[in-house]
Amino acid sequence: MVASPAARRGSGWEPPKKRRRSKSPKDTREPIVFRSPGLKPDVRLTVVGQVFHVHSIILKLHSNFFRKFLDSADKVAAPASASFQYDYVSVFDADGAWGLEPAAAKATSSSSEKSFAEYPEAQAKEIEPFRKLLCSMYTRPYMINDVVELLTIVRIADYYCALPNLSGTISTALLGSPMFKRESYARESDSDESESEESEPENFAPSEFVQRAGQIIIAAKKLRHPILFRECFIHIVSSLHDFYSFSLPAFRDDKDLWLVLIEGISSLRRKILRTHHLILMICLDRHLEEDLRLDMRNAYFQNHPEYCSMGYRQLLAILDKEKHFKAIRSIEELLQNNLALDRTSFGAGEGPYTNRYLCAELEDEDMPWDAAESDW
Repeated sequence: MVASPAARRGSGWEPPKKRRRSKSPKDTREPIVFRSPGLKPDVRLTVVGQVFHVHSIILKLHSNFFRKFLDSADKVAAPASASFQYDYVSVFDADGAWGLEPAAAKATSSSSEKSFAEYPEAQAKEIEPFRKLLCSMYTRPYMINDVVELLTIVRIADYYCALPNLSGTISTALLGSPMFKRESYARESDSDESESEESEPENFAPSEFVQRAGQIIIAAKKLRHPILFRECFIHIVSSLHDFYSFSLPAFRDDKDLWLVLIEGISSLRRKILRTHHLILMICLDRHLEEDLRLDMRNAYFQNHPEYCSMGYRQLLAILDKEKHFKAIRSIEELLQNNLALDRTSFGAGEGPYTNRYLCAELEDEDMPWDAAESDW
């Protein structure tokens, strides 16, 4: 089995020996060379068939794993004629988990171990996230393209004890990511082009990022990235109607995370109740025009307030700005969009957020980790 990051941080951990090196059936990939002025690559990493030429000083600077094991006491020194001082290859466990081990290490065979040729999907899913992790170490530009890639790069960074480095560079990689753009939300057919704008929200569904926010927030907490964590937090809290049904199993073991989410839910409901009270006071006004009362009922009272962000948005168009300024101000606060990464141009009560509120707030000091800790 591949050791956990916590185990590797302990002083007594050693790389598992009963493993088989991964060998590519077709060794046709060109090496990916990371260059640094004045330095010659002295490390060769072969990751599921892809060779990387990198620098030990960079790896040691940004990864506790390499800082600890590149020059470990039991390391076999490379011969003077070797092109690389350090040579590591990926190996797989029987369950498909992989890690890097010295190429010179004497491996023993085991019937339960497999080469990556038996995991063809690994090349497609692991190489690019690993390359982007190296990009983060070398301050090279990179972008996170989808949820799977995001979760994979966090998992790899966790294994190689490089989370602080990734956390410090991933903000730029998230900005403009296809995960957050409007196109990733569209579920349109060719016939939709002829439909009116009024039916447009029905053509959009929550993106994979929104649907998997419960998984991503755990990775964001591990990464200790406030922007990514807050983005997930807002999406999870906005799911008032089914929060407990999908959240409880995933978060019950993380008390700190659970308390943050519960407080977010409570705060949002207080905002909704305050706004709901103001709307009811308007409706109880005996001097209210009957037409306006009817319009308010049609726009707002057809749904439960917790599912009625679209109804609140409709109320903004019919309420009198002078007579009902308190209610309007409360509605505008409730419909505020606090998402930082979202690029869909939709707000609460629109498109994929028809029944969601995006106004949840979470300050940096309330994040469920120790912000003063620099190495984790």
